[in-house]
Amino acid sequence: MKYVLACMAILVALTPQRVTGQDASDVHAVVRRVEMLEATQLRVLRELESISTQLADGRKAAPAGLLRGSPPPPAIPSSVQGIADAAVKGSRDAAIVLIEYADFQCPYCAQFARRILPEIEKRYVSTGKLRVVFKHMPLHEIHPQAVMAAETAECARQQGKFWQLHDALFADQRLDEASLVEKARTNGVGLEQFSECVRGNGGIRVKQDLAAARALGLAVTPTFLIGRDVGGAVKVEQILTGVREIDVFTSAIESLLNDRAP
Repeated sequence: MKYVLACMAILVALTPQRVTGQDASDVHAVVRRVEMLEATQLRVLRELESISTQLADGRKAAPAGLLRGSPPPPAIPSSVQGIADAAVKGSRDAAIVLIEYADFQCPYCAQFARRILPEIEKRYVSTGKLRVVFKHMPLHEIHPQAVMAAETAECARQQGKFWQLHDALFADQRLDEASLVEKARTNGVGLEQFSECVRGNGGIRVKQDLAAARALGLAVTPTFLIGRDVGGAVKVEQILTGVREIDVFTSAIESLLNDRAP
């Protein structure tokens, strides 16, 4: 911006129709105005830097994944939660289920996917103790690419490629249309069927998941519902919001594993 303002000043000074007939004081006035604009710009930049610092401090003071003023965790639902036709990872015989509501453009969801989920898989999913279920909660008001990314993942799920796309979408979170198609292609998704799904019913499941999230009062991504399998549905017993360290998930999961179901 400073370079642009400097160029503007030079152009004003050198343009004949603007300078011809002007005395030296007029030129100085233009230069002073440019200097004032630069000073104003620097002041605004400093204010923006101050705001950025305050926001960063707020993030450090709040639990990971949550900012000051975030809503409290929602109430545990009294009704069981269906997981039919959702993306599932782990044995269907696992007694404990973790349902994640997430947004592919959410940076906290990406942190969980890259850093915490692999550890949960190693400790509990691979040993048959836990099933992980993914549900869509694109916060399109603040993440304009989230819905399209969710539809991409859902269409990949219909070809048995959900978790490959899940990992690819969270790997770098480049979610423009060209990047989404390329991620689908490189992860073995058939593009003809994929294109038909995106134009057709790809968004139906996304909308259903989002409606279920709203009905539960969920407002933060990621949100985790942890509970027991009850005839193919889930009786939720704990809810976690935001990115938490692995020991928080371990404590929640172990408490259910060690507590016999009534």
